Amino acid sequence: MTVTEISSKEQFNTIMGSTNNGKAVVIDFWASWCGPCHAMNNEFEALSKQYPGTECYQLNVDAVPSIAAELGIRSLPSFMAFKDGQKLDQAVGVNPEGMKELFVKFGA
Repeated sequence: MTVTEISSKEQFNTIMGSTNNGKAVVIDFWASWCGPCHAMNNEFEALSKQYPGTECYQLNVDAVPSIAAELGIRSLPSFMAFKDGQKLDQAVGVNPEGMKELFVKFGA
């Protein structure tokens, strides 16, 4: 599965308002200045391919800060799983196991 960049509040709202064909949505919240975010990027992309039962996105918190504020993002990287617009779970920081757990629990 390809990871898609969320570049606007409107795009985010569309994704959250969609059923996404019954798939969970996993979002990687990152910033260009965040070294740990770059370190987790390859793992996130690999998991997105390994778990096709998910729709995967990345959101640069500096590009769309209103979403980060709305969701209470305080640490980067942060990974959140959603389904039908509802937050299911999250993993924060350089935590490969926690990030993978989101895919295992919601992407099967």
